Amino acid sequence: MHLNFKKFFLFFIPFNKKKYSKVNVSSRTLLSRLFSPDSQIIIFDVGAHRGQSAKRFRKLFKNAKIFSFEPFPAAFNQLKLLKIDNFRAFNFGFSDRTEMRNFCVNKGSQTNSLLPLNKSAKAVWGGNDALTEVARITCEFRKVDEFCKVNSIDSIDFLKIDVQGAEFKVLQGAHELLHEKKIQVIQIEVIVGDTYEGQKPLSYYFQLFESYGYKLKMICDLVEIDGNLVQADLFFTSV
Repeated sequence: MHLNFKKFFLFFIPFNKKKYSKVNVSSRTLLSRLFSPDSQIIIFDVGAHRGQSAKRFRKLFKNAKIFSFEPFPAAFNQLKLLKIDNFRAFNFGFSDRTEMRNFCVNKGSQTNSLLPLNKSAKAVWGGNDALTEVARITCEFRKVDEFCKVNSIDSIDFLKIDVQGAEFKVLQGAHELLHEKKIQVIQIEVIVGDTYEGQKPLSYYFQLFESYGYKLKMICDLVEIDGNLVQADLFFTSV
């Protein structure tokens, strides 16, 4: 008997709603599923800006120890003023090596990056004027592996990286921890639209984490402009 698999699949799904469903999960919802509210987890908030993520993490996990890293001095000056428990702020960023590096400062400080803006950046983001470079300054950058060794941190429960296109550099500096699977959950914001010079495509991160034996858990918080995907958050887990 010839079976039309497409028709069979469409017929089969409605009777298995518990197994098959359309999902649109936010990163906040996913995190609440991955960790219990009272768990004593270690969180690395890389690209902390003014502390928006740190405040959100504290609300989700009351006993978490939060380490926030922000190289841009103006943003760090606000970050360090956060009044939350078990929180430490550091005025440097993470990259693939330890050194002072040129840092691109844009009109919208949330778009600052180690990578310079692409000429098409504004157009990709619907004419967003925040994507206008205004200066280049020198900032300190270190490696995640080295920081953990110096501070006797054996493992990281949750690593969030939001560094505007330079996420791959942070991961290169965490090679040892990734190789030994000492980071349990990783969230990276990936810029898909052509925004920064040298940014990596989604496929790069899929292949990188596969090489370390990590699995894709979820794709969250998709951003679409004019029918095109420009940004997404990827979650990878060690198990």
